[in-house]
Amino acid sequence: MAAATGAAVTVVRDATRDDIEPVAAMLARAFADEPFHQWLFPKPAGRAKRARRLFRCEVRNMLRDGVVLVSDDCACASLWGPPDKPQGGWWSQLVVFVTLVQILGSRTAAVLNELDEVGSMRPAEPHWYLSVLGTDPAQQGRGMASALLERALARCDQEQRGAWLETASSERTGFYRRFGFREKQRIQLDNGPPIIGMWRPSIPT
Repeated sequence: MAAATGAAVTVVRDATRDDIEPVAAMLARAFADEPFHQWLFPKPAGRAKRARRLFRCEVRNMLRDGVVLVSDDCACASLWGPPDKPQGGWWSQLVVFVTLVQILGSRTAAVLNELDEVGSMRPAEPHWYLSVLGTDPAQQGRGMASALLERALARCDQEQRGAWLETASSERTGFYRRFGFREKQRIQLDNGPPIIGMWRPSIPT
């Protein structure tokens, strides 16, 4: 599927297992300066390596349980949890837990407590959950994120399901508002940034 944004055309496709490594590496670059990941990995030394490992885990899990969309060159990717298990199945959640323990060590319990607070914002009704949307910093401004988002939201509307996301970047809320998302709640991380929860109801097709 090709989606046009201005003069650019982005080919959007479903990711495959061959895309796990390039997507994980790209997302680690995309989120290197993002407030949440700076909070999650406070020490600059090793941050990129830890982020790449976590993204590798998340991409693999969503390939199994959800939807991973990429631009054809893997310069942009989005990870979506489905309405029946927006956080992934029990096995995926176990894998994430083990990965976090290995990455964070003694900080794991405190981080998980904060993430539980973030999770409490999510709506009770079944919805699609946008867990990650990122673009390679060297490729930004080409409309790829918009193309991936449009593709996924079209499915949400077809299924008459709302969509939920969280962002730690106030600058990004304007981008998401263009697609119908609205801020619903904020939670302040301990010694970290505020996490903004945004909701988009389905739009009748």
